[in-house]
Amino acid sequence: MRLTLTDMARECLEACGVRTTFLLSKNQIIERAMTTSDFPILLQGTGERFLRAGYQSYSGGIRQIARQTTARDFRAKTRVQLGEAPTLEKVNEGGVFKYGAMAEAAESYSLASYGKIIPLSRQAIVNDDLGAFADIATKLGRASAEFEA
Repeated sequence: MRLTLTDMARECLEACGVRTTFLLSKNQIIERAMTTSDFPILLQGTGERFLRAGYQSYSGGIRQIARQTTARDFRAKTRVQLGEAPTLEKVNEGGVFKYGAMAEAAESYSLASYGKIIPLSRQAIVNDDLGAFADIATKLGRASAEFEA
């Protein structure tokens, strides 16, 4: 958990059988790791974990009153729901039950795509001695949840 991006790159290279003993600089390690197929997968997995953590850390907005569902495409969808139940009234012995009514409502929605690209260069990775990229992913996840709200 306390590995830097350079440390993770070194671990990926070693796991692939690439000796990193003679790769002395951060630049050499990251440059070599970016040419393997494992390092991009590691970055993607790490990014997804931090994005998800940031997203789930936000508890306000629509999540308090809505139910999550899935949509297969971008076409408009309609959801139908019943309104509030009528207020119950006391019925005396031998009394008559009164009729009540319930309304129905329909809401329509559709999906849309939103996003931003944050450029991440080899030089930026090499210079990241503070682990700032983990913070960026968490902040993007939280920003997504706030936008959704």
